[in-house]
Amino acid sequence: MGDHGARRARAFTYHPFEVALCGPPDATAALAGRLLQHWRGRLDVGFVPHDAPRSARSGTLPPSRFERACAFVDADFVLVGEAGPSDLPTLLVLDAEGQAPQEHAEGRIPNVIGVVGPAGRPATPGEVLPSFSHDDVAGLAAFVEAHVRARAAAPLYGLVLAGGESRRMGAPKWALDYAGEPHAQRTARLLGAVCERVFVSVRPGQEDRRVPGVPAIADAFPPWGPVAGLLSAMEAHPDAAWLVAACDLPFLGEPALQTLVAGRDPLKIATAFRSARDGLPEPLCAVWEPRARLRLLQAAGMGLACPRRVLEGSAPVLLPPPSAGALENANTPAEYHAARAALHRSAHP
Repeated sequence: MGDHGARRARAFTYHPFEVALCGPPDATAALAGRLLQHWRGRLDVGFVPHDAPRSARSGTLPPSRFERACAFVDADFVLVGEAGPSDLPTLLVLDAEGQAPQEHAEGRIPNVIGVVGPAGRPATPGEVLPSFSHDDVAGLAAFVEAHVRARAAAPLYGLVLAGGESRRMGAPKWALDYAGEPHAQRTARLLGAVCERVFVSVRPGQEDRRVPGVPAIADAFPPWGPVAGLLSAMEAHPDAAWLVAACDLPFLGEPALQTLVAGRDPLKIATAFRSARDGLPEPLCAVWEPRARLRLLQAAGMGLACPRRVLEGSAPVLLPPPSAGALENANTPAEYHAARAALHRSAHP
């Protein structure tokens, strides 16, 4: 039985993390340009100007909702220029006289998080919102980044990938005993030390692949391998980030997982190790953030259901390889017996 919830992934227009700049179009565009320049080289931030076509009333055909959602799929967050009402978290950009947009006075901008005005503008009596001058780009950039990071802070769940067919091994890899317990149980225990909750990923018909005390999530997608397992977990718990671990990593230990968690950046699509062999991302011992869901679906829909390829094209955080051998896998009986012997020697020097 799977552990599926009824909630849907959070809806958005251009990006899960959007901040509106509401004020005179020229002022908002100039401010956005200075902010993007400040972040350049460290963060990938998109900007939608106020005059971008968003409705048929604009006189030009607007992009579809799908096109808008895909336009900034690899951005860390997006600034949206608004000349009118907005429900987004909003920075009020005052005009040269220090006046706020009329929509604010009318109560049509309900989610104001800060005010940006001319240098030397006196504070309005009773003003409690954070206030910045147009010239304080560094201060404003730090404020916006902190706001977005707070919104991006997703709980971290663990996912043991146990749905493989184990053809080369000739026996279920999830059940192999390396050191006194089934390997899926050991992997779940390791994940439990660094994650709030842990689940085991299985394919339909594999309900026997149980780990005591660990709920299962059955694949709800076509047979896309690990991508199906990860997407099914994201479907069940759309607000969580996922630390995934394959069931063929006999040398995986808590130090490597702690390194992943410490190096995690929730604004990026994922955090992974570089392979010690080829320098490419290691996707099956990695943290995948909630917004990776769209990129995984895009890749699978194109017939590229390979998590490594998704990471190669998505600018994840890439950490140096962990200790030697920590991510070596065992896929054949010979590799299993060699790994079991090595672990025994390490435990009984």
